[in-house]
This record gives sequence, structure tokens and C-alpha cells, in this order.
Amino acid sequence: AKGLAEGRAEGRAEGRAEGRAEGLAEAKRAAIIKALNRGKLTLEEIAEDNDTSVEEVLKIKAENKP
Repeated sequence: AKGLAEGRAEGRAEGRAEGRAEGLAEAKRAAIIKALNRGKLTLEEIAEDNDTSVEEVLKIKAENKP
């Protein structure tokens, strides 16, 4: 029973960490899309502001064409 409880606790902790990482990635993506839609910053500025690469900004831009 002790091993099972430890396994469950470990699984929940891993699930929470994964959920947080996914949430942060989605928030970053939303911020990039918002900046792209405003059209006031360069791709380089958007990448720098969001701690990512210009290539990633371009990828998100291509995926979100109107």
C-alpha cells in the first residue's frame, strides 16, 4: 500500500508539472500571437520579449494566418 501511495503521489506531481509547462507554453504562444496581431514590434523584438527564437515566432505566425 505504501508503494502504491508513493506511486500515485509521484504521478500526480508529474502531471501537475506537465500541466504547468503546457500552460506556460500556451500563455507564451498567446502573447506572441497578440504581439503579431498588433503589428508594432519586429519579429526579433517579439522573440526577445518572449524568450524564444525568431524561427519559433515565424512558425506561430504561419500557423495563425487569418
